[in-house]
Amino acid sequence: MPKLNGAKRDYSKYKDEKGKFTKGNPGGGRPEGSFSLVEMLKRKLQEVDPKERRTYAEQFIDKFVEKGLEGSDKFMRDTLDRVDGKPHQTTDITSDGEQIKGVVVLPNKDGGTLETSEETGDSPN
Repeated sequence: MPKLNGAKRDYSKYKDEKGKFTKGNPGGGRPEGSFSLVEMLKRKLQEVDPKERRTYAEQFIDKFVEKGLEGSDKFMRDTLDRVDGKPHQTTDITSDGEQIKGVVVLPNKDGGTLETSEETGDSPN
């Protein structure tokens, strides 16, 4: 099992004069001694349970399906959202079928602001 030691790493040899990581950073990736819980879980799920003679993944899926068949609406909705993604939702910003008029304020390069009319996209005079 990897150890967490909290030691600070010196990444200066992998950075340019501006302090940014160089292209093809040879020091990239996880710091030495760290680990990924996701990777550990994936490895464990592939192992065969000696008592059951089945992988932990197979057992997990069976329990998962069993839980869904119990009829929990929240469980089924959450499962479908994670498997297929949530349905696309749109918001209609209208008023009696007409576009809502407004003003968009954008920052200038000099730090000031420029008001832009939403209707035409033109700058006000």
